[in-house]
Amino acid sequence: MVATTKLGEEMTEYTIKSAEEFDRMLDDPESGHVALMHASLETWLDIIDRFPDCREAAAHNKNIPIEILEILADDPDERVRWMVSMKGKLTKDLLLKMVDDPSYGVRANIARHRRSDEEVLLHLIDDEWNEISNTARKRLGMPLLPEEQY
Repeated sequence: MVATTKLGEEMTEYTIKSAEEFDRMLDDPESGHVALMHASLETWLDIIDRFPDCREAAAHNKNIPIEILEILADDPDERVRWMVSMKGKLTKDLLLKMVDDPSYGVRANIARHRRSDEEVLLHLIDDEWNEISNTARKRLGMPLLPEEQY
């Protein structure tokens, strides 16, 4: 099967068969677009378990299963959680989980996320950061808070 990248390049869809293969491919610019490749749930679990440094790249993958994103949403690395918060396929449960993330960037992404509904946004209207609060308030049609003075 042939897929097309955003740049219009054609590439053959490829299934990653092992965690070691994924790790090697990240270091090899000739390996293709790792973000577009497929892998089984078992392979993804092995990747994030055995290769913590690959978790951000795994979260960036377009075909990663939601079950893996649910695990990565709790990752100690803020960059991994930020990448998860950018995924378009997040479920409501995952969005609700991430509204309390300690990272400003993660919460800001959730406030802007296309799948964040009223219930999700209501959790963010009193965020410690006015920018996040106001993003949620604006989407809900609520009055905005005054901008912070610096």
